Amino acid sequence: MDKLKILLVDDDKTFLEVMAPLIEVEGHKVKTATNGIEAVNLLEKESFDLVITDLKMPISDGLTLLESVKFRNPDIRVIIITAYATVDKTIKAWREGVYEFLTKPFTWADLKSIIQKAASEKKGD
Repeated sequence: MDKLKILLVDDDKTFLEVMAPLIEVEGHKVKTATNGIEAVNLLEKESFDLVITDLKMPISDGLTLLESVKFRNPDIRVIIITAYATVDKTIKAWREGVYEFLTKPFTWADLKSIIQKAASEKKGD
């Protein structure tokens, strides 16, 4: 399994503080951002294999970030996590090329499994 460079985006700083170390223990490199604008600034400076973003955030939401990521590099996989899934937003995310849509609450095993899948598929890129 390849190791990934992951951008983790959520306005909940506690979520970032908990999830980033869990992902890093798996051997992946993680950068964090607290909103979509901060994330785009990081994407302009560095390359990432995977973006994990919350859907509902102030300033710039996850769908806007998804569009921006796919515009910059369509090969970057994006996982959207949310407690506010609606049919409209889910359909829009799939149309924009989301890799996975994960509904809160989810377990670490759920997210870890998706990250592992993305890492194993990276070899085929």
